[in-house]
Parts: sequence; structure tokens; C-alpha cells
Amino acid sequence: MIARVEMRQYRQNLVLMRVGGLFRKQFENALEANNPEAHYLEGLRYACWEKDLDMAEKHIFKAINKVDEALFVMAMLTICGGEKELGDFFPEQLFAQSWGEVLAMGDSLFAALERMAVRQGTTYMLTWNGAHPPYVSIHNLYNRCEEYYIFFCSKEFCRCC
Repeated sequence: MIARVEMRQYRQNLVLMRVGGLFRKQFENALEANNPEAHYLEGLRYACWEKDLDMAEKHIFKAINKVDEALFVMAMLTICGGEKELGDFFPEQLFAQSWGEVLAMGDSLFAALERMAVRQGTTYMLTWNGAHPPYVSIHNLYNRCEEYYIFFCSKEFCRCC
């Protein structure tokens, strides 16, 4: 039953899932029952509040194909962590979807990060090792192709987490 519980209240107010919070026990029960949305939110918590990208990847991976935004977040995590093979694999999975869906995933992710009240950094994480697409340059800031969008989002995600 808990594995299928909708986590809407946690998506709208992400502070509820904080460790030591009033509703943390209910959230942990959902994690134990392998609720995919709970794993997605826990992955965001590890990435943004705990700064633990490895644990974030483990949780987000359990939500892929069940939570729409999980694939997008996994692509961002692997690019931020500089994982060459996975950093190529997950963006390719994004490109297989319609571009409107990918843009919606990006918007949803960054809206969730705003609700998490993540302090925006002024510098990028030292672990950010994403490859620059060959045509990205200072003279091409308004480029809106798919590879540039993923590159831009990965840098912004790393700045937040």
C-alpha cells in the first residue's frame, strides 16, 4: 500500500522530508516499501542538502521509468559527477524522448529545487567534469540545441547541489 502512496504533499513542501522532521517517519516507511517517488525525492535530498551524489544516484536510479523527472536528474547527476559512460548514456536516453517532455522535466526539476530552498552557489562544484559540446563558446550563448540545453542544465544543477 505504501509503495503506491502518492507523495504530492512532499513534492509541494519538500521540507517535510527533512531528517528529524515531523513527517520523516512516514517518508521513511515509503522508502522501505520502495515507493519510486519517495526514492526520487530522497535522491534530490541527498544531492542538494547532503551533497552526496553517490547516494543520490542510488535513490534516483530506483525511480527511473516510474517518475518522469528521474531520467533527467540521473543525466544531471552523472554529468556533474564526471562519469564518462553514464554521462553519455542517460542524456542519450533523454534525446530519445520528445523535446517537449525533456523541457518539461527540466522545468519541473528546477521548480523542485526552488521549493527545496537550496542555497544557490556562486561557483560550480569541484566535481563538475561535464564535457563541453564542441560548439559551445562565449559567442554562442543563445544556442538552444539539445546538447547545449543539457550542458547548461547540468551546470545549473551542479551549482544548486
